[in-house]
Amino acid sequence: MTPSVTPTLTPYVTPSVTPTVTPTVTPTVTPTTSSPSGSGQFFGLAPVGTSLPRSDAYCASQVQPMAENVPANTTANRTAPSGPVQFGPWAQRVANFTRVDGNFTGTTGEILEWAACKWGWDQDYAMAEAVIESGWRQSEVGADSYGILQVKVSPTGSSPSANMGWGGYPWVQQSTALDADAQMAYLRACYDGDTPWLGNGYQAGDAWGCIGSWFSGNWHSAAADGYISRVQAELSSQAWLKL
Repeated sequence: MTPSVTPTLTPYVTPSVTPTVTPTVTPTVTPTTSSPSGSGQFFGLAPVGTSLPRSDAYCASQVQPMAENVPANTTANRTAPSGPVQFGPWAQRVANFTRVDGNFTGTTGEILEWAACKWGWDQDYAMAEAVIESGWRQSEVGADSYGILQVKVSPTGSSPSANMGWGGYPWVQQSTALDADAQMAYLRACYDGDTPWLGNGYQAGDAWGCIGSWFSGNWHSAAADGYISRVQAELSSQAWLKL
């Protein structure tokens, strides 16, 4: 499928303090099947301080079935990490990343629902952001950014395999679920008040500020607010239903 929205690249400003330890997560749970087993529900934004993440299995059981509208994603949608996932120093600052495993397979929409359930995020925000970031294509590659929600694995110009940004390469490129899981783990941490380095009046409870920070690395900068406006436009039009 050819994206109807030109994908954006996802710049990121390197945090001012660079941790020296690179976390590694080894998924140990067998991935769920691609067919959701529950009747499903809409996953909205959970309040600040909600006990999260929800379990992989619970969220798999609650996903509403969605048809695949980007067949090119099929292989990545059916891939869950089968070995260690090396996250980078930016992820070291976010405790949520120790719970990121990409342990789900399904259609593109189902994967975004599952990650939204896991991290208490609004699934429609995720779907609108995926339109902007990648045109709903897991194969999208930006400036050392990969996947459906463009996880920046290393600073621009660095080797992706060094995983010196958020990390997760190569799995964030190969697995749609891991890419979505990682991005929403960050958004939840930001929403809960756990990313104080953003500065500029940063505070918990501002979902749109967190979405903007994913793009710009800053809190309500001009670039962040411009990005927010673009995501809101896709949200309003429900652009993912028209791909």
